[in-house]
Amino acid sequence: MELPKSLVKCPFTPHIIRAGRGFSLGEIKESGVEINLLKKLGVYIDRRRRSAHKENIEALKNMIKAVKEARTGRKTGVKRKSAKKTDKLMKEETAEVKNAG
Repeated sequence: MELPKSLVKCPFTPHIIRAGRGFSLGEIKESGVEINLLKKLGVYIDRRRRSAHKENIEALKNMIKAVKEARTGRKTGVKRKSAKKTDKLMKEETAEVKNAG
């Protein structure tokens, strides 16, 4: 998985957007991601920056969403069958087999 790059505006020519050194603390805070998790993933954090760009916040949110999907191997929000339901079905099937045999 490719890590996202932060975007910053040049200080002398603000109409130019370039790749930055890392994400600012404000961007990390607004995206709702823990700093320790980003460090484990290898994302750079630029503590000198004070700006928070919407593009960078969205990039962080998308990256975390992709990491969660990769960990579970499926999309988030999909409900799994509960263990109680599967246990109940297994008991019913074994009871049917015993009664038939």
